[in-house]
Amino acid sequence: MRFSTAIRAYVEWKRARGILFKKAEPFFHSLLKQTGDCALNSITPEQVLSYLDGQKLSPATWWQRYKLFHGFFNFWILRGEITLIPMPRPRAAWPLPFKPYIYSREEITKLIRAVDHTQTGRSCNLKPLTMRTLLLFIYGTGARFSEAISCRFEDFDSKRRLITLGHGESSRKRRIPIGVNLTKLLNVFVDFRKARNVNCETLFFDRHGKRIGGPTFRGNFQRVRKFAGITRQADIGTMPGIRDLRHTFAVHRLAAWLKQGKHSRSMLPLLSAYMGHVKWIWAEQYLSLTPERFWDHLGRLKPEQPWRPGPKKPTNQRNASGELPARLRWPH
Repeated sequence: MRFSTAIRAYVEWKRARGILFKKAEPFFHSLLKQTGDCALNSITPEQVLSYLDGQKLSPATWWQRYKLFHGFFNFWILRGEITLIPMPRPRAAWPLPFKPYIYSREEITKLIRAVDHTQTGRSCNLKPLTMRTLLLFIYGTGARFSEAISCRFEDFDSKRRLITLGHGESSRKRRIPIGVNLTKLLNVFVDFRKARNVNCETLFFDRHGKRIGGPTFRGNFQRVRKFAGITRQADIGTMPGIRDLRHTFAVHRLAAWLKQGKHSRSMLPLLSAYMGHVKWIWAEQYLSLTPERFWDHLGRLKPEQPWRPGPKKPTNQRNASGELPARLRWPH
């Protein structure tokens, strides 16, 4: 099998399973340009390493490309097209662990209140109502940012409280139920949309009645975040972003289920399907961000009567006659 044929078949296999693979496909064609359209089993680890090191990638991006190519060659080794995976030895330093920023409920409230103070003026391309609704939409559904801005107007079913997602990149189309409060909020936004006679394909639109652009919304969100005073230490990771609202939804949902007495691991497949994960085990990463799952274990370790400090012993332990107790006397 030729390298180009293998790439084309692999991409088609991904898309048949609901993964658009638009961002990852160009990396394979870049490697193809460097190696040439040779036989798949003739590619060497040196060629792959030359491509990875020749791109001047950051450590995190280097590992992303490495895992991407490893999955590709592993796909073909399982199908008998190659006998060995032509991957170089991985770097010694692993990428940073999964550390999204989890907004507290108080911080979510600060973000919503900051919208009215930052989305004013001609420089802002979004109305305050649009910004608030879109923020709460992502937080209330756990949708990807690309799914939220690509959601179509006809995908919202107000009567049955359903929303269809999956029009963004790297996402699978799915129809999910939404809460009562979010439905009311979307109904208010729909009325606002009808009052302005907006003829836009997507549900959310900018000040000019057109589809919202990604860079525009991210810039507006950072302005809102800074005004709300939400930040974290620079040595821990990047500043909180719009994508962290999706992670916050997952952690808060797990915490609510634990509070209801449900087992966290038994709910992971439901959470993963709701969020559109290809593999349900991807939701397992949120367990490490949910400290509530340890409360039951800590409660079992808690004594029935917690220890309390007793009265302080007097330093002078002599009796009425002025003598020390026998246990404190120096032996003669």
